[in-house]
Amino acid sequence: MKAFKKCFFVAAFALSSSLLCAFDWGGGIHNYTQFKGNKFSKLKLDQIDDFNLWIKVPLDKEGMNYFAAEGLYEFELDDTEVYNQLDVNLFKFSFTKETQDGEASLSIGRFAYSDLSGIVYSQKADGLLASYSNSLLSFSLYAAYTGLLNGNIVSIIPNSGDVHVTDKKKVYDFAAKYLVAGLTLSLPNLIANQTFAFQFFSTSKLEEKHYYRNYVTLAGSGPIAGMLFYNLSSTIGLDCFDDGKTNASNLSQLNFTYFFSFKSAAVTAGIVYASGENGPFKRFNGFTECEAYSSLAKPMYSGVMKLTAGASIKPTEILLLNADTQLIFDTSDKAAYKGFQYGLAATVQPFSDLLLRASIKHYLDKEDSGLNKVLLNFEFGFTF
Repeated sequence: MKAFKKCFFVAAFALSSSLLCAFDWGGGIHNYTQFKGNKFSKLKLDQIDDFNLWIKVPLDKEGMNYFAAEGLYEFELDDTEVYNQLDVNLFKFSFTKETQDGEASLSIGRFAYSDLSGIVYSQKADGLLASYSNSLLSFSLYAAYTGLLNGNIVSIIPNSGDVHVTDKKKVYDFAAKYLVAGLTLSLPNLIANQTFAFQFFSTSKLEEKHYYRNYVTLAGSGPIAGMLFYNLSSTIGLDCFDDGKTNASNLSQLNFTYFFSFKSAAVTAGIVYASGENGPFKRFNGFTECEAYSSLAKPMYSGVMKLTAGASIKPTEILLLNADTQLIFDTSDKAAYKGFQYGLAATVQPFSDLLLRASIKHYLDKEDSGLNKVLLNFEFGFTF
């Protein structure tokens, strides 16, 4: 028996040593020098510097099971205010098992997740994601808690009456406490390479006044003809309060993308609508602020409609050019033209670990020039 135990511990040590020797790690430095304000002649500096380190440790020889983590330090000089932030972007155990009919996976810890719309919810949280997929369907369950996140880095949209405030002077201040859960069913390539999906997503506030923000989404995507593709989703939001009151709202979006064989060029066009106080619907409230359809106009996805068009091209292997425009309408009551935004960006990536980007966004409000906004951004990124 002693000999058996000795052999067992020697074998276990040898296996763990071989896995640890196979671990991968790296990091990155990102600099964002931004100038923002109401007009070009009155721009203020917002300097952000990020430093991150990551590690990935395989838990088996095939690498299908692993542990991954990433930490972040951020320095920000916003005009005259200085902020220092610490965060854990990733802390995840991932397990994957191939079966005869498909594949099952489980992720536990802190990791990023996005709902079907990409607008309602898109951020990291602490929880789990269990999924199963085969050639006919994909099914997943998601559950997470937000109260341990750094509330100065993540952005949770408050509902009316919310009072949770974070202190940006603190390097780590906890975010609002919500329990979030999602159930997703996807049918890939169901008909003519079309994918259809259904999702129920729910958020429950766990402090002060309790309420629930529930979202039911139907989505479809796929090719139309040749290199023309579409992406469509519609979400019904149901805000449920302790007093029994329920508000219904809607978020719908439709995107078209055409890819050219020339210089990796592509053009896009789309529309996103978030209800205001129209007819049976109330104001739509998402859960997190997301970059999709990003606009300098506020609010981002409540009582607003945006018509977008954009184009991208790679003149050379290391240069990517982007341009986009947005027509923005206020749908708080009746749809009325609110303003116009344009954006331009140039990205140079001479090596896979080096990135340089310059961009501009400019919003022009129809009624009030005081709401005009300018954002100039110069980005430098280096990974190792």
